[in-house]
Amino acid sequence: MTRRRNYPHIVLFFEEFPCLVQPFLIDAAEGLLERGLLAAVFSARKPKPSNRVKLNISRSLRKKIHYLPRGYLRYAITGHILLDFIRACVTNPLGLVSLFRAGIRLRGIPSHAFLAFINHLPMAPYLRGVLHIESSWLAQAHPELLDMPGVRTIVTFRGRDIAVRPQLDPKWRAFMQRTLFPKAARLHFVCRSLADKAKVLGASDEKCCVLNQGIDDDFFAVERMPSTSVPLIVSVGRLVWEKGYQYAIEAAALLKARGRAFHLTLIGEGPMKSALCFLIGHRALQEEVTLAGAMGPEEVREHLSQAYLFLCSSVSEGIPTILMEAQAAGLPIVTTDVGGIPECVEDETTAFCVPPYDPQALSDRIELMLDDPDLASRMGEAGRERARKLFHVEREISNWIEVYRQVMGEVVV
Repeated sequence: MTRRRNYPHIVLFFEEFPCLVQPFLIDAAEGLLERGLLAAVFSARKPKPSNRVKLNISRSLRKKIHYLPRGYLRYAITGHILLDFIRACVTNPLGLVSLFRAGIRLRGIPSHAFLAFINHLPMAPYLRGVLHIESSWLAQAHPELLDMPGVRTIVTFRGRDIAVRPQLDPKWRAFMQRTLFPKAARLHFVCRSLADKAKVLGASDEKCCVLNQGIDDDFFAVERMPSTSVPLIVSVGRLVWEKGYQYAIEAAALLKARGRAFHLTLIGEGPMKSALCFLIGHRALQEEVTLAGAMGPEEVREHLSQAYLFLCSSVSEGIPTILMEAQAAGLPIVTTDVGGIPECVEDETTAFCVPPYDPQALSDRIELMLDDPDLASRMGEAGRERARKLFHVEREISNWIEVYRQVMGEVVV
């Protein structure tokens, strides 16, 4: 007698897992594991031990996590290479052969193909069913995974890889158009604006799917306890040019010039830290603006609970998860209207959206919020309700299960 299996064998592949700046990915993986759908999680690199301490991961999920070898000599000396090879021969010999052939076909140089084969050896036993590559950058670094018979690949795009990089890197644009778009079974975008840009570049409408990431219940449970001294304005994200933090600091300078009391805390690390420190000093904002560094989810929630409002000054975005979390925590928002942000918030209901590169507009909307606590409270509550309806992690997991089923179809066992 045959049995119909409705849900496929799912493998997730990340650049770094767990990742401090993307804790929402842990929630999605935990949800798939709870439903018995997750076969394995692979990570191209290990996170820093200090970052792993800040993230809560179940023991069951930890057992599913595997890391690609970083040192081939150590991989061989410890005997793990032999164990992985034997395991692959026993559990998935056809996948092992396909992996080797794909390396020869795509790498050209035999030594490069052999090293790629060794690098992917831990994955070989699991290469069947659905492989979800959680970063398009990984797809370029590991093109063999797009060329595996019997493996249906889904590739995720989160922002810069579609909104910025195609304009700067002709090789990346060519890779997407000639390899990634044709070979992937699905192209996943975190917002409609990114999907629209991909279609202009040649992605087929049938392969494109838009799914927002979800947020966990902890952010909905945040109890608002705004600071009683000065209103706290919080912004969260990597210190990179896309986040437009220089415009947030310039807006803070305008507020100070108007005699407004406030404190702006920027949470995150990144390459623009020195430039932002210099700008803070140049504008004499050492008492008003703090660069707080990277934080784990619990520390971020603590800051959201104490904040009066949330500020997002981005000049380029996909769809910032932190805006979903800020709404779930009941915070009113002042943000720019770039990328998928207008899909995430509701202008003049849960947030005020202004054009990018405009510190004057940012400061005006912040001042309006500071002058009208009742308005800020109403917008915060509207944001919490919007997040509950649209961005709950259970909704995301259900949507992903449906996508996986569509990709694989019904499999008869």
